[in-house]
Amino acid sequence: MVGINYPYKAIFGRNTLVKFAAVIHQPYLCMKIPSVGRVVTVYDNQEEARRCEDNAYNTNKTVHVIEASEEDTKAFVAEDTQRNQKSEGVSPAEHTKKVPLCEDVPDHIVIIGKELKEHEEARLIQFLRNNQDVFAWSSSDLRGVSREVIEHTLIVNPKAKPIK
Repeated sequence: MVGINYPYKAIFGRNTLVKFAAVIHQPYLCMKIPSVGRVVTVYDNQEEARRCEDNAYNTNKTVHVIEASEEDTKAFVAEDTQRNQKSEGVSPAEHTKKVPLCEDVPDHIVIIGKELKEHEEARLIQFLRNNQDVFAWSSSDLRGVSREVIEHTLIVNPKAKPIK
């Protein structure tokens, strides 16, 4: 826990955002939520956000630390050192394996590292399976956000000739 002023007034989890079909654009401090017959747009104050963020960096932070036992710390450091010595950067294909997320749909596959410990792998696979609703397996999976809420456009001069 850190005792600081922060530019956010509320923090919504993924489930809340999905439930409200909300779309957030953090650089503009803007959130759009579809409503009956219209889109509700919620803005925050850019100046206030910058002031809070500046204050957060310039003030003393009160940080409450939860101490780990010496044995846990030694085990963590040893494990971290061992993991760092094994490989750095992207793993080659021979160090990964394909895992199906759903037994009923064999083409819904994710790729994970082979070097994970058995309990880490089990936790990761369970996490991915519990959250498989966030994956878009095809363009048809991207439906659900109305064009009124968010739409990408390219502003192009209609008089300009296309160049190959």
